[in-house]
Amino acid sequence: MDSDNSLFPAGHMIFKRAKCLADLEVHAWNLDRIQLRRGAFISELDAFHTYNVQLGIVRHSIQIAVNGDVPSNAISFVVILNDASIVQHKHTMKKHHLAVLEHGAEIDAVFVEPVSFLSVAINRKLFREQYEGRFLEKYPIEKKFELRVCNAEILDAVKEKLMRILEAVQIKHTFLLLPENMIMLEKTIIDEMLNLVYTSAHEHSESKWIETAESLFKLIKLRYKQDINIESLCRELNISERNAYLTFHKHYAMTPKQYLLSVRLGKIKKILEYSDPKTTQIEHIALQHGFYHMSHFAKIYKSFFGELPSETLWRNKY
Repeated sequence: MDSDNSLFPAGHMIFKRAKCLADLEVHAWNLDRIQLRRGAFISELDAFHTYNVQLGIVRHSIQIAVNGDVPSNAISFVVILNDASIVQHKHTMKKHHLAVLEHGAEIDAVFVEPVSFLSVAINRKLFREQYEGRFLEKYPIEKKFELRVCNAEILDAVKEKLMRILEAVQIKHTFLLLPENMIMLEKTIIDEMLNLVYTSAHEHSESKWIETAESLFKLIKLRYKQDINIESLCRELNISERNAYLTFHKHYAMTPKQYLLSVRLGKIKKILEYSDPKTTQIEHIALQHGFYHMSHFAKIYKSFFGELPSETLWRNKY
């Protein structure tokens, strides 16, 4: 491993408790200046470095504003451990959020209550070279700051695993001195961060996708009789089929196609239940609701309702 190009002093441990401004200015590698909002404070940092990763827990007391930057050769990930909130880049970051900063992004955070958060910084060059295909699929390279909404269960599992790693290294810090152990720790930490990125959504777009799912739901319900498909509805709403599938399934526990099918079959069943079997043509009703192959329609209908359309039509009529 090329230590000359490394981001951190390998094997370095930090256990610091700051009680004044001067202490806090040298508390962490990425802080340039600190402004105290009010009164005395306590700040603690427990962290360790490999060549390419810093993992740490930071605790701040009330009313502190932090200004600084993420170096251009680092990507930084932050998650909150307690029930507090951080105002970061005019966004309110809470317990279910993941903040991602890179490309020399400015740190501009205000802690309005005692806060504890987990911070991971990774050598950007290593991250990009070894994990580019997986990471860029979800995260555009031009972004400097991004706030993402995480799945609560996955976020809790990742936080617990990283905290266990930090605790284990603190107990036996000589573990860090072996290069093979550092490589193993780096891979584990990076994989956990990638897992969070993959299973999270852009905070600002979450409400947009909820609205999109609702719009698609209403369109299907309105036009179920028409010769429509999900692809054309997605084009109309200016979204991809993939996003429509993921968002719709998340909010309605079914895919858009499954919902369209269930609406059509439900309407047909209700018509058959109240129709005169002597004058009703099942084929005609099926065609009106978007089914053009009768054998296929009968098979799907039976899989839904446990009986053939003709059995529904004739049931309890005499």
